[in-house]
Amino acid sequence: MRTAQEKKKLKEELKDAGLSKPAADAVVEKLEAGDEAGAMALLDAHREKLLARFHKSRECIDCVDYLVYQLQKSKNG
Repeated sequence: MRTAQEKKKLKEELKDAGLSKPAADAVVEKLEAGDEAGAMALLDAHREKLLARFHKSRECIDCVDYLVYQLQKSKNG
């Protein structure tokens, strides 16, 4: 069993990792119930969502870089 302070710190860390309050509560509940595999599954799913967003952002940056390159190329002749 985690102390109230440990639980509060864990919830803050989950929030910092981008989990919503309900998702963070679900992770904590799984851990308190001894379901570490369930908590890991929730964290893995969240990580996958973050990674997908990261890759999409990377694609957008690549598009912007290409547009900047095209504009500079047309400006310089």
